[in-house]
Amino acid sequence: MAKDILLDDDEDLLFKNGDLLIDESELQEVALILQSHQGNWKENAIVGANLTKEIRGLSRNLKYERNIRVQMRLDGKSYEQIKNRIKLKL
Repeated sequence: MAKDILLDDDEDLLFKNGDLLIDESELQEVALILQSHQGNWKENAIVGANLTKEIRGLSRNLKYERNIRVQMRLDGKSYEQIKNRIKLKL
């Protein structure tokens, strides 16, 4: 599992004893991808689920799931392995 700097619910850096908190970050990475739009990530411009745009467009649940699958694949993650660990707040 990937480790990275952790963020709190407001996406501010987390600290412990004055140091940045580093721990397992897979779900944090997934959340950031799902919250972002294509073009937000310098490393890969097509990463970003555009969910806010789709929600406003009244898309169907299957379309959301397909989009999430594609985004996870672009980041090297398996949707099947993490789908029960993520909770979407739509």
